This record gives sequence, C-alpha cells and structure tokens, in this order.
Amino acid sequence: MTHIAQKYGGGSGGLSVIYEWFSTVGSPISLTVPSWARSALFIAMGAGGSGAACTSANGRSTGGAGGGFSLAVTPVIPGETLTITIGAGGADVTGVSNGNTGGTTSIASTLTTISATGGAGGTQATSGSLSAAAGGTGSGGQINTSGGASGTTTTNPCVAGAGSPGSHYGNGAAGGNASHVGSVAGAASLRVAGASAAAGNHACGGSGLGGAGSSSDSSSAAAGGGSRTAASGATPGLGMQPTAAMWTGVADIPAIFLRAFGAGGQGAVSTSSTATGSNGEPGGGGGAAVTNTSGTTTTAGKGGFFAGGGAAATNATSQSAIGGDGGAFGAGGGSSGTTSGQISGGRGGNGAGGGGTSAANGVGSASSGQGGDGYACVILAI
Repeated sequence: MTHIAQKYGGGSGGLSVIYEWFSTVGSPISLTVPSWARSALFIAMGAGGSGAACTSANGRSTGGAGGGFSLAVTPVIPGETLTITIGAGGADVTGVSNGNTGGTTSIASTLTTISATGGAGGTQATSGSLSAAAGGTGSGGQINTSGGASGTTTTNPCVAGAGSPGSHYGNGAAGGNASHVGSVAGAASLRVAGASAAAGNHACGGSGLGGAGSSSDSSSAAAGGGSRTAASGATPGLGMQPTAAMWTGVADIPAIFLRAFGAGGQGAVSTSSTATGSNGEPGGGGGAAVTNTSGTTTTAGKGGFFAGGGAAATNATSQSAIGGDGGAFGAGGGSSGTTSGQISGGRGGNGAGGGGTSAANGVGSASSGQGGDGYACVILAI
C-alpha cells in the first residue's frame, strides 16, 4: 500500500516517471515494474528505537537511536515485482524496561536489494552510567549511512536524548548527554545533535535543522528549540522571518506566508503554574518546559519538520511531565520527574528514536516515546 503515488507523463513519449512513497508497516508490499520502466531510485530508512522507561528509585534512561539509511540507483526489469518491507518503530515501554529496537526497511528487485536496519532501543538502570544506544545501518546502496546514537548518562538519575535517522546528508545526529540529577538532554534533528543537559532539573530544547537547542547552565531552566541558528537560554533559534515588504504589490497576503520558517519553540519555566513549551515551526526544535508546581502539567513543544521535540522536567508532587514529539525525521523529547505523576516521552518522527523517561524517586508511572516508523521510496523512470 502506497502513502503517495504520482505518475508524470505516459508510457509512450515524453517523460515517464512513477514516484511511490511507502510508509505502511506490516506485511511486505509488492510493486510491479511497468513495461516502459528501465531504471529506478530506491530509498530505504529503518525505524527508530523506542526510549527506555524507569520508575525505580534513582532511575536513569536513554532515548532510542535512529534508523539506518540506504539509497541505490539501479536498472530494473519490466514486469518484475519489487518487494518493499517497512520497519515498525520500536514500541513504547512502561514501568521499568529497556526500549525496543526499530524494524528493518528493505527494497528488493531481481538485480538489487537495499536494507536499512532499525535503531536500538534505549536502556535504563538504577546505578552506574549508561552507554549510547546504537543507530541502525544501511547496506546495498551507493549511499549507506547509519542512524544517530542516543546520548549517554552519568551515574546520576537523568535522561539522555534520542538520535535521528541516517540520510543522504550523512549519518544521523546523536542525542544529547545527561549528567545532572533530574536533567533531560536534547533530542536530535535530522542534521544537528541534541544539546547536553548542563544542570539539575534542566530540560533542553530540541535541535533544529540548522542549530542546536539550548542547554542553560542554570538549574530549573527550560531551553528554547534550535533552528537556522542555535537557541540561547529560553529564547529559541531564529528562522527566516518573511516581511510584508517581500510581497510588495500583493494584496491580502495569506498569514502563512508571514510566518517564520524554521523558528524554534520558546522554552517555558514556571514556579507557580502549568508550563508549556512552544512548538517549533518547520525546521525548528520544540521548546522545553520545566515547572516545580504540584498538581500541574509540564508539556514540551513538538519539533517542526526535520526537528527534535523539546524535553520536560519537574520535581514537584503529583506533577506530569510530557516530552514533545519529534517532527518528521526528528527525535522525540524525553522527560524526567521526581513526582507521583505521569512521565511520558515524546514519539520520534520517521526513522527517529523516541524519548526516554525516568521517575527518579520510584513513585508514579513512566511511559517512553515510541520510535518512528521507517519509510521507503521508489522512483521508476524510462
């Protein structure tokens, strides 16, 4: 089953191209090569691993890793059947559990087979440090890259960021490292590594397509999401801001054309109420959120296209902390709390790792972020 299918031209004369995007996981998909087709471009991206969860006292965890990537230009035989398999994102976990590895995506023809394995799931523990979850790998193509690893943790209860998938740009970016009690490192974008948490009860913004999310060096701080530029403190990175002057002579300019492309989300901190980080625009990372107020919810912003979700942290009682989902190909944000509330990691975008979670005092519930599903693309041409 195809997610997108486009055909340009016809079988006789002119340009003949079929573009197929596959994103339905499960049973293998069959595609018959048309009689006019002689060449093809195959692209496969493995699925992301899910983050780990830990509700044990002194728990720490990492996000999942990104899936591998493979691209091939190959001859095809008219009438042959291509077999496409899409890897499923690693399933989220609850309680005290390591994350699950993402599935493998592959495209097979008579002459060529490419494959991209899924990223590993995050890990958790109640003592010691945690190593990075490994990214998936690509094989069989002219371009083969690996997914970004998760971040690492020290011996303190904290959460490391999730990695992004490999792509034709190169290997995926790694999640941020975490080292301080209650800190949550940043999620990676497609091309920029996640920020490392630098202080206790600190949540990092998700990285944008061109700049990292912020990592303030003060405690109880929430960082802005990265974008074309890096974020600074709670202030997000800057995108390209269109102005009305760019549209001289155009009446009734649609509002969407005046929105900042790629702006990161604003970080949010509150000591008296709910804190909600802003969503990133396309290409911009989600803003992080931190609150120390009992009975409220801390929600990080979602990443825009290609960008990572923001992280969430709290140390209040009966408080919920929800990491932001990654945009397409961006990693999900993690969350951490020392509370009796619900701690949830953000879901990874296509091919990206899901956010890890930790309820460091062993009270409450934790649910990690699911890894993003893989995808495949086939372009058939004369």
